[in-house]
Amino acid sequence: MKELFLLDPKTVFLNHGSFGACPKPVFEKYQSYQLQLENQPVKYFVQDVALMLGKSRAKLADFLNVDVENLAFVNNATTAVNLIANSLNVGVGEEVLACNHEYGACSRMWNRLAERRKFSYREHEVQLPLYSDEDFVENFWADVRPETKVIFLSHITSTSALILPVAEICKRAKAQGILTIIDGAHAPGQIPLDLSEIPCDYYTGNCHKWMLSAKGSAFLYVSEDEKKNLHPQIISWGTDLQSTGDTALAAELEYQGTRDFAAFLSVSDAIDFHAEFNWNEVLQQKRHLLYKVRTIFSNIFETAPIATPEFMPMMYAHQLPDTWNPIVLKQKLLEDFNIEIPVTSVGTQNFLRISVQGYTSFDDIEKLANALELIKQQFV
Repeated sequence: MKELFLLDPKTVFLNHGSFGACPKPVFEKYQSYQLQLENQPVKYFVQDVALMLGKSRAKLADFLNVDVENLAFVNNATTAVNLIANSLNVGVGEEVLACNHEYGACSRMWNRLAERRKFSYREHEVQLPLYSDEDFVENFWADVRPETKVIFLSHITSTSALILPVAEICKRAKAQGILTIIDGAHAPGQIPLDLSEIPCDYYTGNCHKWMLSAKGSAFLYVSEDEKKNLHPQIISWGTDLQSTGDTALAAELEYQGTRDFAAFLSVSDAIDFHAEFNWNEVLQQKRHLLYKVRTIFSNIFETAPIATPEFMPMMYAHQLPDTWNPIVLKQKLLEDFNIEIPVTSVGTQNFLRISVQGYTSFDDIEKLANALELIKQQFV
């Protein structure tokens, strides 16, 4: 599987979750779209790209099991969250409720917007360890207040690599008239994702991570009721240029000045790659590596996992003991052992987060384990 990717073979790459990695056949198609643009830019923009985008968008809609009319491409999930947040009518005395494991850029955006518009942005503190979806839902819902107008929640947390039960949260929110925004940056391609089973108002996910498309490709799903409330921050020709293959939502969000559409087009090829290599099955065959990592980390760090296995996608985050310096650890793993793996944090808690992708091997895990054993002697 490693031969299908462009990754440096000298690096033990255990950080797929941060930016993804594009397979060679998908990357070649991505480059071919760029060459097509440069070969005849006017024909590409005026005649070709709308049809091509329409086909890619339709294939993505099938992949997610949603109506293509409610789907549009965006550059990344953070872009989509900003677009949604700036369109919302949330004001003084109202609040947006999230949790304290949200992606830092999104938390930063919410805090700035709340300060400017004088509403409250509050983060529910997740009680670790997590033992059941029911416990999470009940604990989270106990933090919902009469003034809670919006719930913003990650489907898979970036910092702690936990699958959160967003479908049940959305069901409860809908019953009480609370708007829901789900940040699924890590979900598409990593876990089975059927958006028809998640009754949210907005859902955004990255395609360039676990779906394996080119960098700068993501999607925004908007429920039928909310489409009228979404206001693009960049106003261009939009629906005035709507042509064959476009939907009104896509035209408004995608045609925002001259841009390279190649990453969006590569999503179709990434979905074909998944089908050709039965990638869901490939990932499932790698789950034994995740269980091995859980054991290795527990033994080396002498701490317990932060959740039971049902919360675990194809990433795993383990809390570091206070005696381990997170900055030094990451630096040593990369500089001394050529292992690329992130250290993340939630408040004062630090985690070592590993991604297991189709190209990850048992040898990669062994190299990480041996490196940690050597580094441990310096911290303990």
